[in-house]
Amino acid sequence: WNPGLGLMFAVIIIFGPAYGIVLFIGVLLAELLVLRSTLPLPIILAIGAIVAASYTAVALVARRFLHLDWHAFPMRDILVLFAGGLVGAVVTSTLLCMLLLSVNYSTLSNIFRTSIPLVLGDLIGIAVMTPLQLRAFLRWDTLRSLPLERIVEFAGFSLAIFLLLALTIWLGHHQQNL
Repeated sequence: WNPGLGLMFAVIIIFGPAYGIVLFIGVLLAELLVLRSTLPLPIILAIGAIVAASYTAVALVARRFLHLDWHAFPMRDILVLFAGGLVGAVVTSTLLCMLLLSVNYSTLSNIFRTSIPLVLGDLIGIAVMTPLQLRAFLRWDTLRSLPLERIVEFAGFSLAIFLLLALTIWLGHHQQNL
């Protein structure tokens, strides 16, 4: 899943399309530093441009033309958000597949195998993180006034969950290599 995309999708909805540049930079950093992509730099730049332009356009359409009201966030807007996320994921996946096929960095059989997880990962990131981020932004004043004990407690639980998740993933990889 792609929680960073869900976060940036919310930021673009709240603050506008200029934050698509931040998404572009995030994709580049992820490709270069996290994934350690061996693709040529022009291809990596094209991937970043496709992801940033697609999701920025979808966020803009959802906000301006479909009248996504993230302040009240009724059920209609949740459906608009999910539909927009699905459209963005399908468009992005399709464009990325076309790019990789056109420069002979992938095969058609590989595209079919990888495009569904790509779409689902992006959609899950948007479905989980974007509503949470929109709600958190609406309640920012309340969140800022939380007592220090609550913040420390939340940080402790979050750290414990993160460490247990990392341990589970590490053990899973370790068992696969045996």
